[in-house]
Amino acid sequence: MSHICIKRYAALAAMLLFATQAISSEQVLLESDQVVITDQDFEVDLMYIPSENRPEVLASKSRIAKLLESLLINKTLAAQARKAQIDREPVMAKQIELAADKLLAQEHIKRMINAVTLPNLDVRAREFYEIDIGKYTLPAKVHASHILVDFKARTPEEALQRIRQVREQALGGKKFEDLALEYSDDQSAKSNKGDLGFFEEGKMVKPFSDVAFAMNSPGDISEPVKTNFGFHIIQFHEKLPMQVLHLKR
Repeated sequence: MSHICIKRYAALAAMLLFATQAISSEQVLLESDQVVITDQDFEVDLMYIPSENRPEVLASKSRIAKLLESLLINKTLAAQARKAQIDREPVMAKQIELAADKLLAQEHIKRMINAVTLPNLDVRAREFYEIDIGKYTLPAKVHASHILVDFKARTPEEALQRIRQVREQALGGKKFEDLALEYSDDQSAKSNKGDLGFFEEGKMVKPFSDVAFAMNSPGDISEPVKTNFGFHIIQFHEKLPMQVLHLKR
């Protein structure tokens, strides 16, 4: 670019870094025998770079020079195209017109969006919250394990006797998960070792759920609980209390 004259190059970065107001009167930054590059050209070209990256670009002399050189090449080629009247060819003229229309439409949309004043919905949101607070409530949950002895191959009396024997082993110190693997008739015990995870009140059959939610001490083992599936013993692990989600103020 030895034939190009660069003017006020040292002050360019500082000037444009703080140029947040409307574009001021043009100053020539770079020129050739065919075109002139002004500070307005550079500032508009800079808009195509994400705003968060612009300070980094303006802090680099080499990157500013590259942008200016790119502007010069594009303007020179465009000037040559106009001299050859390419811009007056019907198809090209229509493409230029459509490109301008698209740019104007995008800018118009952006300005309309910026002009819209959104209503304050805080009061209305709080009204909905207070009217139907149940939607914003997390129910209490219990984490428990169980062992099931069913009635399929035994009488209720036999099932009760068996579950009591299993409970005695658990109270005697044998690991509950080991007992679940050995004795539980719940097929899922083969994979979860009797651990049911967290569940809400009412998600299990009522007798089971009632006992589980009445327990409080981690490690406690319930008395046998009869349901339609058979007899269970329940080991309590943890309880999460009901939580009401509060709106941020």
